[in-house]
Amino acid sequence: MDGERFDVIVIGAGSAGITAARLARGLGRRVALVEKSRIGGECTWSGCVPSKALIRAARAAREAGRSGEFGPAWKIPARIDASGALRYVRAVVERVYEGEKPAVFEAEGIRVIQGAASFTGPHEIAVDAARFTAKKFIIATGSRPLVPPVPGLADTPFLTNETVFALKKLPRSMIVLGGGPIGVELAQALGRLGVKVTVVEMAARLLPREEPELADLVGSFLRAEGVGIMTSVAATGAHKAGNGVMVEVRATGAAKAVALRADTLLVAVGRVPVTDGLGLEHAGVKAGPRGIQVDARMQTSVSHIYACGDAAGPYYFSHMAGAQAVVAARNALIPVFRTKMDYSHVPWITFCDPELARSGLTEDEARAVHGPSIRVYRHRFEDTDRGKTDGVSGMAKFILDKSGRMLGIHILGPHAGEILHQALLAKSAGMKFSRMAGMVHAYPSYSDVISRPSKQAYVDELRRHPAVRLIGALASLVKGK
Repeated sequence: MDGERFDVIVIGAGSAGITAARLARGLGRRVALVEKSRIGGECTWSGCVPSKALIRAARAAREAGRSGEFGPAWKIPARIDASGALRYVRAVVERVYEGEKPAVFEAEGIRVIQGAASFTGPHEIAVDAARFTAKKFIIATGSRPLVPPVPGLADTPFLTNETVFALKKLPRSMIVLGGGPIGVELAQALGRLGVKVTVVEMAARLLPREEPELADLVGSFLRAEGVGIMTSVAATGAHKAGNGVMVEVRATGAAKAVALRADTLLVAVGRVPVTDGLGLEHAGVKAGPRGIQVDARMQTSVSHIYACGDAAGPYYFSHMAGAQAVVAARNALIPVFRTKMDYSHVPWITFCDPELARSGLTEDEARAVHGPSIRVYRHRFEDTDRGKTDGVSGMAKFILDKSGRMLGIHILGPHAGEILHQALLAKSAGMKFSRMAGMVHAYPSYSDVISRPSKQAYVDELRRHPAVRLIGALASLVKGK
């Protein structure tokens, strides 16, 4: 065993890897960060950053088209220059990457090694012809798009989130396979930029893992914007058709398939962890179809090797990757006061417009666990004064257990991803929902979708209080006399 030696080698320089490397370096360790592609990973180059930039550009186009609803209106027909939106996306990505270039990490004392890493033993990796050793390893190799086994798909040109943002020109039409978060976000954004989009989803509704009541609202919003939606439909074949593509789909229970044609096909049916090529067997690290096997401390089957982020799962979110990276790096480097991951209060946001944010159980899930004792509170954004001034729609839904503590938070509306955190803080602290009524919320603001239902919960608790019920009973007796 020879080569350059480190205290910690982090494999993968996406959200998880960057966080782990910086924490390890902050603890005074000698750290190497290995990346086979570009630093920043999926989040910077093909995920969070470009998708949110595209969504912002699309929202600007949508707002321009809606200007007449608020008084001022365009006097001539507006034409969307989608190429400008794509340039904006690339510019935002480059601005983010400015803070993630190799020189930035080298200046922080982190050694950056470009190339594909593969274990040659429990304490050694090979990167091309070079060998490197370390006391501890943290694997953070991320995930890639899942390509389903649809007949003919492998021979059909298609896009994924890894390639769609490299387009120089948007197509006239697109079929989107998958109605999950990625499919919904991109379908809406591209539709607003002038692409005729049809979404094909196997489940009975879009966003099948979300609260059904709110997921159905998202579907209605997209349909109102002209996005075609086919649910309970599976792709049964795909092939190139002239300058475009053809996808055959079959509805559940249907005898025949229907052919859909479009200029392009976007596959957005999920993601799979990247573990191939790592030589995990040479280090004794166990992995399966769902990624590298880890315990709650993010420790693998080998005591000095940890894994975090999409490579370990179970949530493919950048914020969860960062949280796992902190746990992994801390446990790898600090032998006392080891910590565990807690998945009880995971924030989950689909950045459609309006945003859909959640944490915890859906109503059906809560009833399955807690029975009929749960309580449900709703409030619509259009019923708030701020909602009326802004002309927005949406809903907040809170599911409580019999003690009044939150089991689930579901918010569909403007800035839902920001609003969520106020309720999530209370949920993670074990507070009763009604206690939020005691907080003064600024007026007029979207926080009314929390303050109003929490006040209703407070009133309901007062009504159920034994002393209040006794006073009510006595008052009834006095009145009866």
